[in-house]
Amino acid sequence: MDETSEKSTSWIAFFPAVLLMAILLYVLSIGPAAMVCEKANISPGAMRAADTFYSPLRWLEKTPLEKPLVLYISLWVAQ
Repeated sequence: MDETSEKSTSWIAFFPAVLLMAILLYVLSIGPAAMVCEKANISPGAMRAADTFYSPLRWLEKTPLEKPLVLYISLWVAQ
């Protein structure tokens, strides 16, 4: 294998890992975001922006992943 094809192969293996990490960080960031929305005095516009940003996670409603997500958010937000 020449150097160019080795770099191409390593990028192909690296890209899915980066994509998975980005998705994981997005999902995990909802906890701190919920805490900020709960405790800070933020504007209604900022609340709508956060709601819109995290709206794809509503796809998890009525799936087996809903309960762990709600539990994770409850760790960040005082009840």
